[in-house]
Amino acid sequence: MKLNLSFWERERAGFILLLAAVLCVVAISAMLAWAERDATMTGYRSQLSGLVRFVAGSEGRELAGEATRAESLRRIWHLHDNAHIAYVAVTDSQGQVLADLRAPGVAVPAAPAPIAPHSWAGDRELAGVGGSRILDFYAPLFQETDVGGFLRMGMKVPEPAIVPEDTRFIAMLAVPVFLLCGLAWILYRREFSAFGTLRAQLETLDDAADFSGHIDIPESGESVKLFEKMSSLFDKAANEAREYAQRCEDLEVTMKITGFKRARLESVLEAIPNAVIVMDETGVCSFASAKLENVLGVLPEQINGKKTQEWCEDQQILEFILSGEGRSAAGRASEALRFSPQNAPEKTISVTTYPLYSPTHPEQVFGKLVVFSDVTAEVMAKHNEADFVAHISHELKTPLNVLSMYSEELLEEGENEAFRVEAINVIRDEVERLATMINNLLNITQFEMGSMNLDRQRVRLHELLQDAFDNIMRSGKGQDLQFSINVPKEMSPIFVDKDLLRIALNNLLTNAIKYNRPNGTVELSAEEDEDTIFIYVRDTGIGIDPKDWVKIFDKFYRSDDDEVRARSGHGLGLPLAMQIVQLHHGKIDVESEPGKGTQFTIQFNKQSGILRRATEK
Repeated sequence: MKLNLSFWERERAGFILLLAAVLCVVAISAMLAWAERDATMTGYRSQLSGLVRFVAGSEGRELAGEATRAESLRRIWHLHDNAHIAYVAVTDSQGQVLADLRAPGVAVPAAPAPIAPHSWAGDRELAGVGGSRILDFYAPLFQETDVGGFLRMGMKVPEPAIVPEDTRFIAMLAVPVFLLCGLAWILYRREFSAFGTLRAQLETLDDAADFSGHIDIPESGESVKLFEKMSSLFDKAANEAREYAQRCEDLEVTMKITGFKRARLESVLEAIPNAVIVMDETGVCSFASAKLENVLGVLPEQINGKKTQEWCEDQQILEFILSGEGRSAAGRASEALRFSPQNAPEKTISVTTYPLYSPTHPEQVFGKLVVFSDVTAEVMAKHNEADFVAHISHELKTPLNVLSMYSEELLEEGENEAFRVEAINVIRDEVERLATMINNLLNITQFEMGSMNLDRQRVRLHELLQDAFDNIMRSGKGQDLQFSINVPKEMSPIFVDKDLLRIALNNLLTNAIKYNRPNGTVELSAEEDEDTIFIYVRDTGIGIDPKDWVKIFDKFYRSDDDEVRARSGHGLGLPLAMQIVQLHHGKIDVESEPGKGTQFTIQFNKQSGILRRATEK
C-alpha cells in the first residue's frame, strides 16, 4: 500500500522539534532575565533597607523638625542617586505624608503606619500609578522615646530584561540546543519516520473497515522487526475479528431462536388457566404469569429475578415451595397445599410443585414449576353437595315423620270422624309438599344437566297469568289475604313454554302467600313497552333483608331471620323460578324492604322471543 503524504505530514515532527528548541531558548532567556532581576532586587533591598534605617537613626531629629525636613530629604535623595528611586517621604505616626520628594509621574502610595514595635522597620510592596509596583522601605523617627513619624523610601520594581552582557551567553546556549535538535531530527527520520506512514495506512484501513489490507514494511531501520511483528499481530487480529463477527451472527441467530421459543413457552404458560411460577435450581423466579396477581396479590415484575424468601410473606406457602417434596420422583408432583390468600379469604387456592428435569440428563433437576389453582368452585361444590344431602334429608324427614305419626294415630283412632278428616287433610298437605319438592328437584336437576327441553308455543300472556292466579285462588292458600290481578287483555303474546312459566309464577305467588302477614295483599300485574314485557308479583309481607337479595336464588338458602325460619320451606322455589326465566332469555329482579313487602319482576325481551320463534320454525 503506497501512500502520498503531504509535506506537513512528512515534516511535522521536524517542525515540532524546531519549535521545541526555540521555546527552550526562550524559556532559558526568560529564566535568566528573572534571575538577573531578582539578584538586582536583592542588592537594592539590602542597600536601601540599611540606608533608611541609618538615616532615620542619624537624622531623625532633623527630619522630625519642619524647618530642617526639606533640606534633609534633598540630602537623602542626592545621597543615593539611583534611577529606580521613586520617592522619599516623611509621614506622621498615623501614616499621613508630611513632606516628600518624588520622581516625575510618581505619587507616594497611601499605606497604614505600622503599629507593633517589631514591624516599625521593614519593607513592603505597594501598587503605584498606572499599575506599577513599588517596593516601599520604612523606619521610625523617634522623638525622645516616642515614635513621631516614619521615613519612607520607595523604589520602582524593575521588569525582567535581558542586558547586553547576557546576549553572548544566550547565543552560546542556543547553538548546542539547535544542534541537538538537528541530530534528533536526523535520528527520527532514520528510525521513526515509518511510524507516520504506518499510522496513515492504519487510518486508511480503519476508514474503509477493511481488515484484510496489507501493511507495507520498510526495508531498513531498527523498526523493521517491530513492523514485522505488528503486521503479524494485525493479521491475527483480522482473523480473530472475522471469526468474532461470525460468532456474533451465530449468537444473534441463536438468541432470536431462543427468544422465540421463550416467548412461545411464556404464551403457553400464560394461556394456562392457573397461575404459574417457574424457578431455577437456585430458587430464583425466572417466570411468573399475570394470573398470579389475582391469586396472591403480587405483580409478576415484583417476583421475577427474586428468590421465594424475598416475595412470599406467607410462611406456610414459603415452607411448602422450599421443601423437597417435589423432587421425590421424576415428573411426580408434590402433595397439594390448600390455603386462602390474604387478599381474597373467600377463595381456596391449591398450590402444587413439579420438578423440572433436564431433557439430556433426566436425573438432573434444573428448576421447579409451581402451579396455583383456584379450587374454590370444587370446594364449594363439595360443600354444597353435603348441604344438599343434609337439606334433602331434613326436608324428606319432616313430612315423613308427620305421615308416620298420623298414620299410626289413624290406626288407633280411626273411628273418630273429626280426627280422620284432620289426618287426611294433613297427609294430603304433606304429600303435596313432598311432591312439590320432588318436582322442583327434578326440574332443577334437568336444568343443571342440560336435559330440559322447552315446548315453546305462542301464549296469550293475559290468559296465562289469569290461569296461574286462579290456580292459587282455588288451592285455598292464604284465605286471610287479599288477592288482586291487573293484567291488560291487549298484551302482546309471548313465545314460551307455558307449563314451565306457570311453575315459575306459581312459586313466586306461593312465596308471596307464605311470607305475607295476616290481612296482607298479594298482587299479580303486568305491563309492556316497545321492547320489554314486565310481570310483577307484589306482597305486603315480612320483606327480605338487602344482604339476602342475591343469596335467595341459591339452592336451599333460607335467611337467618326468625320470621323466615318460622315458616316452612325448602329453598328450591326461587332458584327454579330463576332458571326457568333465564332459560327463556329473561331476567328476574327483586326489590324489598324488611317489614313492608317484596316485589319480584320478570322481564322478557319481545324481540328475542320473536327471533327464537322464527328460528325454531
